[in-house]
Amino acid sequence: MSSPQYSSFDYMSFPNLSYNGTCDDPDDNLNDITPFIISVLFIIGVLGNGSLICISIMHKDMRTPPNLLIINMSLGDLLLLIFTVPDVLAFYIVGGWIVPLFFCKTMKAVQNVSQGVSVFTFAALSYDRYEAISRPFSRRHTGWRQSGMRTLAIAATIWFISFLFSLPAMVMAYVANCGHCSLPFNENEMKIYQLVMFLAVYLIPFLAVFVFYTLTALVLIRDTGAIRGSMRGAADRRQSSRNRLAFVILLAAVLFFVLWLPYYVAALVFEFMSEFKINKFFSSYPIMYVLLDFTYLFPLLSSCTNPLLLYAVSSNYRRKLKAIFSGCPFFSKHQWNNAKTFTMTTLRTNSAGSNCNHRDFPANHEDLALSAQEQRRLMETQMYSVDRSKSSSNHI
Repeated sequence: MSSPQYSSFDYMSFPNLSYNGTCDDPDDNLNDITPFIISVLFIIGVLGNGSLICISIMHKDMRTPPNLLIINMSLGDLLLLIFTVPDVLAFYIVGGWIVPLFFCKTMKAVQNVSQGVSVFTFAALSYDRYEAISRPFSRRHTGWRQSGMRTLAIAATIWFISFLFSLPAMVMAYVANCGHCSLPFNENEMKIYQLVMFLAVYLIPFLAVFVFYTLTALVLIRDTGAIRGSMRGAADRRQSSRNRLAFVILLAAVLFFVLWLPYYVAALVFEFMSEFKINKFFSSYPIMYVLLDFTYLFPLLSSCTNPLLLYAVSSNYRRKLKAIFSGCPFFSKHQWNNAKTFTMTTLRTNSAGSNCNHRDFPANHEDLALSAQEQRRLMETQMYSVDRSKSSSNHI
């Protein structure tokens, strides 16, 4: 097995370019299985993220602030798959294809924009979840229209910042001798760019997500102790829903950043290690060929996990997805207004005359947080319990 020869470690260049711009053949041991894995990830990611976007377009009630952020992240993941997978598959299957310079630069720009959109939206969503749980009444005072406009402004800002981070890649992108789109290797400009991308598009968003999710968990733990012993029945179901929300937040964060970490580690190693050390390392540990191949597959897997996780835990999204495939018409306004739900756990309602065989309908509120009505009831019950305790102590 020959030593690895790469240009800059990125989605499209890996693993087929040498230092002098020539192209090498992919590893024969993985040539059969890798295109299949990439194709499966592409199909799952496109269908999953595409269906989330379609649900938001077809159902007005799904255009809440958190859902808009989810759709924004889905759009970023979808673009990442569309502008990454075809070129990689072309290399593995037919040995590459001639890429015009303009398309090469556009492809690199879109890849980096999509990457930034996904991670920055994830950070914004973590703050949104913290705000929804710690201050459930704040959006009642601002109104849904104002909250929606603020969310759209946040999304637009995310796209603009991501575009700024993609400009260096667009400028440095070039077409190698084999016609493949790549970025320069082991140059000072590229080293700085990879380091900035790691800090700004991975480490800082990771710290933001960690801080907001930690604060969210503390709020959930605090509220659990506050209502324990004073409420039963519906409160237990509400608390169970909130615990499930905390688990979903934790799982999504862990999956996202764990899947992206190997890519950034490999990218920094390839930029800051010499050609001699890289070749010596791979010659000493041939298993790294296989591991490195899967390292750049992990970001593609990350683009598929979010819709799968959302469909797995949200009955609301599952109903919408079934409605799309079954041709079910929109639910009537009367049914929506009379329905009540908890976080990702709906109460069953008897809905006579429904042609869709759906017995549970979510209220018009955020799918990933307690409804404002249930939050108000919870707070009123807590205040009532405190008042009774004070009254009892005064009588004593």
